[in-house]
Amino acid sequence: MSLGDALKKAGLKSSEMKRKEAHGTKDKAKDGSKIHQHHHRTECEACNKTAPDVERYEHRNRLLDVQWLCLVCADQYKISDDFRRTSQSSFSKRGVFTRTYGHTRKF
Repeated sequence: MSLGDALKKAGLKSSEMKRKEAHGTKDKAKDGSKIHQHHHRTECEACNKTAPDVERYEHRNRLLDVQWLCLVCADQYKISDDFRRTSQSSFSKRGVFTRTYGHTRKF
């Protein structure tokens, strides 16, 4: 048994193996595929700004190809609150989430 095999068996990893593992993992929240319960989005995909009132909208507005919008962008693009699918923002949890365009949906 060589020294390298003995170190691998003991659980030590080379920096090359760590780089390969780090490169292979990616943040699932960025592509919208899976978000854990204790995480919440704060970046608007339309304006690329961080805001405390980002929610997911399944809208049919062809001007936008994104789903995670802040309150300002949702009002600017005139997306109804009926298309909002989440209530995960800090504004929504505190009950201060109000829309200027149309009515505000209650969850």
